[in-house]
Amino acid sequence: MLMMEAHGGDAVRWALYTGTVPGQGTRFSDNSVIEALREFVLKLWNVHSFLVTYANIDGWTPSAPRPAFAARSDMDRYILAELNETVRAVCGSLDAYESHRAARALEDFAEALSNWYVRRSRARFWASGDSADKASAFATLYEVLVEFAKLSAPFVPFMAEALYQNLVRTQDDQAPISVHLATFPSYAEERAEKPLLAAMQATRSAVTLGQRVRAERKLKVRQPLAEAIVAVASAEERSRIERFADAVREELNVHKVTFTEEPQKYVTFELL
Repeated sequence: MLMMEAHGGDAVRWALYTGTVPGQGTRFSDNSVIEALREFVLKLWNVHSFLVTYANIDGWTPSAPRPAFAARSDMDRYILAELNETVRAVCGSLDAYESHRAARALEDFAEALSNWYVRRSRARFWASGDSADKASAFATLYEVLVEFAKLSAPFVPFMAEALYQNLVRTQDDQAPISVHLATFPSYAEERAEKPLLAAMQATRSAVTLGQRVRAERKLKVRQPLAEAIVAVASAEERSRIERFADAVREELNVHKVTFTEEPQKYVTFELL
């Protein structure tokens, strides 16, 4: 109860979900609750605050016309497809009574939403004037947050309810009065987008590895570099990353991105 009073009930619940693995000891402490608050609860609330702030500035409302899924940008379709896969993972895990796996899937999605989609899309929300791309960004982020509120409601009921009341009930008084009475999300085959997901996941992996190399070499991201060489296992993997090569270049702050299928030219492998 002291932890709940200090950090909130959702943070305590989330720390227990993510710190528990069947057959192993439960990792639970004040620090784990603080980490849950920072890495999940506040992260999602900050995304919500971002949407509300810029929607109010631009005068965007959920009643505005929304583009069809197929007409949206790669980034919008990616995050909607990622959410769709998260819905399947969460539903499958809950059906199997594996709540810790469902929590991990929600946590992974929150990371993709906050530290990839929103961060990579900020310029679209900040752009002056009205455009179809900006409208698509607002509609997508709104839809994602509403669906995620429903999906996470069994785990973080208070934050999910706050998101739902702020985003849905203020706009539609005919909607169910609580997120806990709303229809739970289900997997939508039309949003599968497997090739897009594979391409974006490969791109994010390349960026993560590149950032790790920079950190190991003490090369801060603000220092531009001439080139990033990405070692790939196949032409297919190369084509996936090439699709979003601009994102790799911008994230790693390099002038160009090249590829190689011969990593032995750059890396020494040692078996121990």
